[in-house]
Amino acid sequence: MATLGFILIGALFGLVFSLLIMAFIVIRADGVLRDRLREGASALTARAAGRPLVDGTLRSPAQDLRLRQIQEEAKTLQRLLDEEKVARETGDTERRRLGDVAHALQTRLADSQARITDLERQGVALAGEADGLRGELARAAEQLAAAQQEARDLRTELDVARSGDGVMVSQIRRLEEENTALTSRLAQAASR
Repeated sequence: MATLGFILIGALFGLVFSLLIMAFIVIRADGVLRDRLREGASALTARAAGRPLVDGTLRSPAQDLRLRQIQEEAKTLQRLLDEEKVARETGDTERRRLGDVAHALQTRLADSQARITDLERQGVALAGEADGLRGELARAAEQLAAAQQEARDLRTELDVARSGDGVMVSQIRRLEEENTALTSRLAQAASR
């Protein structure tokens, strides 16, 4: 364990010594190397603090807060845009579906109106036919009434003729009896 401790102390000493030498080189260096090393050190410091650089300089906490607000607003706007896009696509789909339904209903309405027109024509034709049939029925009823009256009259005549036949038959019998009586009287008178 002691060996591990010495190795760790040696590594830390080497790291600190390396940083001191680099700091000395940066302070003494002029030009591009020094600027690049400063930018690198600033970037490392900013990352360690959790604040990114803005144009090579550290941002203040107020800038960080404003940047976070802007990022949140951007996320909110993006979410709203996505929701609007989905709503628009859903609305377009619904409009197409409703358009198809409206077209189907218009087709059915046109078919229904054509059927109604045909039925109205048929109704007018049937009404005329019904009027003709009513006239025929009225004429047939008149003829039936006349035929019934004629049948009653014929029945009455037949009844009268039958009753007259009975009277005639009885008169013929009476006449025959009288004829027989007269013939027998005449024969008696002739025999006397």
